[in-house]
Amino acid sequence: MKGFLALLVVFFIVSGCSKDLNLIVPKEGVKMTANALSYQEKRDNYYGNSYKQQYDLYLPNLRNNRNPVIVLLHGGAWRLGDKSSLNFLVNELKAKRVNCAIVNANYRLANGSSISYQQQIEDIDKLLKKVASQSKELGISSKFLLVGMSAGGHLSMLYAQTADTDNLVAGVCGIAPPVDLTTKKIREGIIGNDIKQMIGKSFNEAPEEYRKASPLYQTQKLTVPTLLFYGGKDAIVTPDQSDAYKSKILKMFTKNEYVFYPDQTHDWSVWSETLDIMIRFSENNL
Repeated sequence: MKGFLALLVVFFIVSGCSKDLNLIVPKEGVKMTANALSYQEKRDNYYGNSYKQQYDLYLPNLRNNRNPVIVLLHGGAWRLGDKSSLNFLVNELKAKRVNCAIVNANYRLANGSSISYQQQIEDIDKLLKKVASQSKELGISSKFLLVGMSAGGHLSMLYAQTADTDNLVAGVCGIAPPVDLTTKKIREGIIGNDIKQMIGKSFNEAPEEYRKASPLYQTQKLTVPTLLFYGGKDAIVTPDQSDAYKSKILKMFTKNEYVFYPDQTHDWSVWSETLDIMIRFSENNL
């Protein structure tokens, strides 16, 4: 989309100092050619015993152990979806010549009983620890940039805020993630039943559980740089969700950014620009 910056309202909360990360391999330059960068693919690796506990790994041949590993977590209202839905995003990152290992992961899907958001958070923990344990062998970093769409963004934020005991997460990028599951508007909206399935109980049965599952109420534990994207025409994760989070993170000292596309729906159609902002944010803050 040409002139996309004119359509964005970007709030820079605390600007970070560059740590001299260079995540993009240039097409031309000293000892670089357009064909110098390639990716080795390792598909359907297991990090647990469930068929849903699998991930694909993409390793650039020019990788280093400084650049974070990009971990993609799909959407699907917590109870649907598959890593294959983000294959296009892997291709976008490769086309941009990102010199980072890429992990495209599945997680167990919520079913209203045995699998809730808590098990999904456990899956993220197992995944990151599995890849981190192989970091020296693979020649990659043991630090991760979690990138999640919708439910995947929600889980990314919640993991970084509440469960990252080994400090593996270097940053989080969420595209239209729900942040406050306690509001009547979202509980009675399009994904209201999905939220109930993900938590395993109704709001009347367990209001405190809805609060615990809401990143908005876990911001006191938010210590990693966080980049959030929202759309003004999103009928699923409505703008009030982003407004609530924006007003809170403006008061924080963590390196955060908030990007608003007035005309975007939940389907999201500006991935190239979104990734450009994500890469710049990572280079400046991670």
